[in-house]
Amino acid sequence: MARNWAICIGVSKYKFHRSLKYAHADAQELGQLLGEKAKFEKVYIFSEDSPSIDDLNPEFPSSPERSIILEWLGKRFPTGSPRKRIRPPLSLSDNLWFFFSGHGWEYGGQHYLLLSDTSTNPAFLADTAISVERIREHLRRYSGAGNIIMLIDACRESGEKSLATSFDKQQGVITIASCESTKFSYEIDELKHGSFTYALLESLQRLGENNCATVERLCKRLRSRVREINRQYGKPLQTPYTVIEPESKYHLFLLPDYIKPTDNDIARLREEAYKAEAEGDYKTAEIMWEDLVSFNRDEALKALRRIWQKTLPPQTLIPQHEPETEEALTGTKSKSNVVSDSTSVQPQPRVISRSLFLKWLAWASLAFIAVMTGSIIVKRDNSQDSDIQPKNDELSPQDKDIPPQDTDIKPEDNQTFRFEIVKVNNRGEIISRETKTASYFTVDLGDGINLDMVYIPGGTFMMGTEDEEIERLVKKFDGDWFRRESPQHQVTLKPFYMSKYPITQGQWKAIAQRTDLKVKEDLNPEPSYFK
Repeated sequence: MARNWAICIGVSKYKFHRSLKYAHADAQELGQLLGEKAKFEKVYIFSEDSPSIDDLNPEFPSSPERSIILEWLGKRFPTGSPRKRIRPPLSLSDNLWFFFSGHGWEYGGQHYLLLSDTSTNPAFLADTAISVERIREHLRRYSGAGNIIMLIDACRESGEKSLATSFDKQQGVITIASCESTKFSYEIDELKHGSFTYALLESLQRLGENNCATVERLCKRLRSRVREINRQYGKPLQTPYTVIEPESKYHLFLLPDYIKPTDNDIARLREEAYKAEAEGDYKTAEIMWEDLVSFNRDEALKALRRIWQKTLPPQTLIPQHEPETEEALTGTKSKSNVVSDSTSVQPQPRVISRSLFLKWLAWASLAFIAVMTGSIIVKRDNSQDSDIQPKNDELSPQDKDIPPQDTDIKPEDNQTFRFEIVKVNNRGEIISRETKTASYFTVDLGDGINLDMVYIPGGTFMMGTEDEEIERLVKKFDGDWFRRESPQHQVTLKPFYMSKYPITQGQWKAIAQRTDLKVKEDLNPEPSYFK
């Protein structure tokens, strides 16, 4: 079974900033709920009056000071060294919650959490506060947990005029902030909590059909409930902000032993698990299937064995029988660690965002003539008018992101190639590299001209803009054209093949001269004005 740890930090008393009233109570009550009701294995609380942390030798102080927090993070989740790799304390199936209540500040493109000893001078902010990005990256790399849930109840006031900072997406991290960029979070005297934390505590204790068993339902309820609380107690509008990567984690179960998921929750997570596996994202699929063991044991164990057979080294023996005890089942955690190391180049899930879809359209404007009909492309169902269509229901198992089998190009005939994703900071410096793989096939167009076609997984995304955001933009820029972004609706894009590179003049000419590829109109074989 998955293990659950939590880190709760609440800072009410500041040496150099205005003190708060209830931040320490926010951290203590959430920690108590997670420890006593949700039965977390470990809950670490850092606040003005919390007891020392006793699972390190010697005991560790729990004051919410920057030096103490950083020192503790380094000891609890050590980084190791190039010569000595330290095994993380958690594994792929485990969950790590991080909660902060206190002052927050955005500066230099970073969101800083202000500790009790943080300076008021922005020039010293990086040296006296801790950025959300730094904590998140450390936990992601060194905790070992497959799911990291970050809950931030802090203002996001900007120290730079008109600067709005967004949280970067990090694989496997769920971030829920109490307000949007440049906005404020509020404490409610009548509730003796921040409005966000009060809504969070309330939501995590809702049981029955209207519970918040999944990430998606918790996010939706926090968004509406925080607004409602602020209106009720005469505070300005406050809207929580969420970043989740991959987006399939919206369907993950938060506290399945405490808040029971519904049958619909289980069915949706099951579909997402199959989808991740079909796309080759075995790490995400394994996390989801382990969540499902308690609800659909036979199917989940069969899926886990199937994933391990695809990812573990050949000499590794995969058990072909069910574990007879829950203790035997938890032995899968050691396999999770192996899978995590051995699948670093596996394709990751492609849940399509609106911006990614628009980028694809830009490339497709160059490559569309290479994805028409015949043996070069994936054949489509003639009964459909478009491959891009709004939908209300989930994809059926037959429509999952698997290339249609009536095409001349079979998935098993494809070759694979590796490519590198490089992430840079706001100064253009490389901060991470990640290797991925994709499948493709090569078309011989004749006269020594080839065309590489890459498999693009299908997926879903929300197209359009929320009504509230549209009204804000219309008011800010005095332009009704923003209303064209409405209504917001879900769109499904089926899998397809697209050229690996922009189409060259030679490729265009070769395809334009092929009469068997004509769809409707003749193409000019030489449309360019330069050679």
